[in-house]
Amino acid sequence: MSAVQWYDNRPVTFLSTFVGAEPLMTAKRWCKGEVKEVPCPKVVLEYNKHMGGVDLFDSLTGLIGAGLDPRNGTIAYFFIWLMLLWLMRG
Repeated sequence: MSAVQWYDNRPVTFLSTFVGAEPLMTAKRWCKGEVKEVPCPKVVLEYNKHMGGVDLFDSLTGLIGAGLDPRNGTIAYFFIWLMLLWLMRG
């Protein structure tokens, strides 16, 4: 298991059994209106690559679950699951 702390806008700590700080890669970051390449650990790139589905799920649960009766929450999550399957097909 590796623990890596990386400073982006603020310190971010990663714990991973899959990948660690090595090898050092480059990531694109905005700095004063322009894109710069900065060195970052491999774990950061892997996290960013696979985080999109989680962010999408959080967005959908916020949109769909807001106006529904709490007793029907299971139905709402079922429809969110169906939308995720439709969006991630292919």
